[in-house]
Amino acid sequence: MIRTFTAAIMMLLSVTLFETLVFTNITFLPTLPDLTMLAVMYLSLHNGPLFGETSGFLSGLMLDFLTSGPFGLNCFMRTIIGFLSGLFHRAINTRFFLVHMALGFFGVLLKALLRFFLAFVYPNSNIVTYDIFSIQFASELGLNAAAAPLVFWILSWTRNLLILPKERNL
Repeated sequence: MIRTFTAAIMMLLSVTLFETLVFTNITFLPTLPDLTMLAVMYLSLHNGPLFGETSGFLSGLMLDFLTSGPFGLNCFMRTIIGFLSGLFHRAINTRFFLVHMALGFFGVLLKALLRFFLAFVYPNSNIVTYDIFSIQFASELGLNAAAAPLVFWILSWTRNLLILPKERNL
């Protein structure tokens, strides 16, 4: 378990650094896919809610240190997304790319709902919410849905490292 958790944290750190250092320099797209969220969803769907919320919290903590948003916002959102994705552990067959696309799509919707909720609960904070009728939101939905099969496929190469031993054969 410690080996799997350490490998997952190293993978999340790599994805987070890649997303924040490389993807932020792509200027021709209105938004970028949230690769860290997709990786947290992959981990939680294959390892359960406890592993998902822990990896979500730590990836959110890394993002909070690397981005300029309110501190704790990414921790909260990734923890909730990791936990809720982990609730579907063993319930969703993640071998088909259409399932991956749906997971990427619904992950962005959940992220948008969490941002709306937090902006409502903390009205004086500087939490940026999505304009659901904008091209940026539609672009993020589409890019996450398109990137999810690729992210899940790449992460499946390291199945022996990222998935707990008792869950690998499922």
